[in-house]
Amino acid sequence: MKNSKILLPNLISLLPIVYGGLLWQYLPQQLPIHFGINGQPDQYAPKLIAVIGLPVLIIVVNYVIIRSMKHKGSDNQKVFTVIIWSLPLLLNVVQIVTFMYALNYHINIGSVILPVIGLLFIVLGNYLPKTTPNYMVGIRLPETLHNSENWQKTNRIGGFVMVFAGCILIITGIIGNTIAVIGFILSMVLIIVVPTIYAIWLGHHQ
Repeated sequence: MKNSKILLPNLISLLPIVYGGLLWQYLPQQLPIHFGINGQPDQYAPKLIAVIGLPVLIIVVNYVIIRSMKHKGSDNQKVFTVIIWSLPLLLNVVQIVTFMYALNYHINIGSVILPVIGLLFIVLGNYLPKTTPNYMVGIRLPETLHNSENWQKTNRIGGFVMVFAGCILIITGIIGNTIAVIGFILSMVLIIVVPTIYAIWLGHHQ
């Protein structure tokens, strides 16, 4: 992966620190860093940690992914590239919403975050069937990691499920309230359970 393509996502990851710096004098000393299923903050952190912590974490995660790409070849480079770009974009949305909430713009967190996550699921779901066995991304089970045919079929199913789950998140996130919570739980269950059961079933019938 070219250095220029690595640099830009990292620069985007640093933008929330710029936002935080510009808003520094207006932000409270404690900022929300986690929201419960009711959309209300349930964990706080000092302002400095809240502003710089997540951007630094995303840059570290991207560095690990890029190192993995260089070490294990480029078979899954497209999906890794999607992740490298998706994480900074999601980070910016999360931090902007967090700053707005801290400044008493009490928007519905789920109505913003869930549709964005849903969109990312749809994008990743389209790339998932194109992956090859690896330990970084995809449906990683003993049945799939040790059988390329199982991997291919399971990740094809997993991709379809992820796209469907993404649509659920977008729709229920926009509706909000209890429906959004149900949609989130249902999406996670589908993404985890359906491919897992299929991979195990396929492993026993090959």
